[in-house]
Amino acid sequence: MIQTTRESLKDKREKGNHTKATDKYIQLLIETIEKLPSELGYEFGRWTAARLAMYMSEQTGINLSGEQVRRILLKKKYVYLWAKYSLEDKQDQAKRAAFQEKLAG
Repeated sequence: MIQTTRESLKDKREKGNHTKATDKYIQLLIETIEKLPSELGYEFGRWTAARLAMYMSEQTGINLSGEQVRRILLKKKYVYLWAKYSLEDKQDQAKRAAFQEKLAG
């Protein structure tokens, strides 16, 4: 009885480990992350795993979680790092130079 119960709980994917993400899905995912979201009509400036999962679901009909998308990208050697913004272009250069002189003196 116990043997039968264990067998009935086995995951059928175990035999071939079939995944939802096809090669075509992964190729489209890679092409998508190479583009800015604004190029595809979105107002946000950065892709997140959750946003990619949502976009890919709309495009392919394959529903994956953001974590699954992140793992696919890691396997493909993509790592997401938040960009650090520089505010130098928004600063008044004359005031900055005066402050630097004051700081040095």
